[in-house]
Amino acid sequence: MNLFPGTIAGLLRADALNVSRDPMLMIGIVMSLLPVPLIVIFGPLAETAAHETFGITGVARMLGALAVLMPGAMLGWVTGFMLLEDRDEAVLMALETTPVGRNGFIAYRLVVTIILTLIVSAGIGFFVLPDLPWTTAFLMAIITASHAVLTALFLLAFSANRVEGLALTKLINLALLAPLAALIAPPWRYLAAIVPAFWIGEMAGLSPATLSPLPATLLALATAALFVILLLARLRHRTD
Repeated sequence: MNLFPGTIAGLLRADALNVSRDPMLMIGIVMSLLPVPLIVIFGPLAETAAHETFGITGVARMLGALAVLMPGAMLGWVTGFMLLEDRDEAVLMALETTPVGRNGFIAYRLVVTIILTLIVSAGIGFFVLPDLPWTTAFLMAIITASHAVLTALFLLAFSANRVEGLALTKLINLALLAPLAALIAPPWRYLAAIVPAFWIGEMAGLSPATLSPLPATLLALATAALFVILLLARLRHRTD
């Protein structure tokens, strides 16, 4: 695997061009940012309406937790779908004969996804959950980045083509609801802890009795690492 600065710059230009030419991928990127203005503008209104109508409080915080996770879901999906396209078009197979290599190319895509997700998710956290310490917002962004990696690898590991990838997207999107499991009384809510994104709800303060941010992040990353190992093992056994 040889990824020199010039090679990385060339790959980044090519990926940016590919994304700009695909309306579906562009929509995915826009969707990762769309919740921010909506929550900033309508969050207080939703909070007031929910409290006056149903006696529910903390709606804006719930929406904020989901918004923090959105970049991981959307950017991870974009990365996974681009890798599926490359596999369908035999690009990944052709890369086996280059210095970059198939695994090097996948690693490059995942690292770029992690960096972008960290930046976007942390920024969203500062806007939609301004009462949280910046360290907590950053730790939540780290968990979101792990969610992006899992999303991309899940699509690549379990989808034979882009059509199957679109079908599996519906299943993957269910993980977006994982932070809301923090609303369930303990110990039952910890059944959802198998999904790393669950800990975002804990750290956002959706429940009065939560684990502190650092242990929650470590547990989320440990779970994500286990899933990454399993997904990579499945990828190694694929013949396509």
